[in-house]
Amino acid sequence: MVGIAAPPVARDLRAEAADLLANRLSNVGAAEELFNAVLTEDPSHGKAAEGMAELLRARGEGKQALELLESRALALRGEE
Repeated sequence: MVGIAAPPVARDLRAEAADLLANRLSNVGAAEELFNAVLTEDPSHGKAAEGMAELLRARGEGKQALELLESRALALRGEE
């Protein structure tokens, strides 16, 4: 019987899938949706925050990328 992945594991897998979508399959829209879904559940998720920031920087939205990474830092410190 296949079990359901624990929420942290599921988030890690979705972030990995988003990375593959963005960098191997060039499906930025789907990658962005997955990164955002993970970040909605866990604003401090490293791979999702870094991946989403990379997508933002690639389309010239450096300020939004910085704000995202700052939000992650605050979440890590527990100051959301």
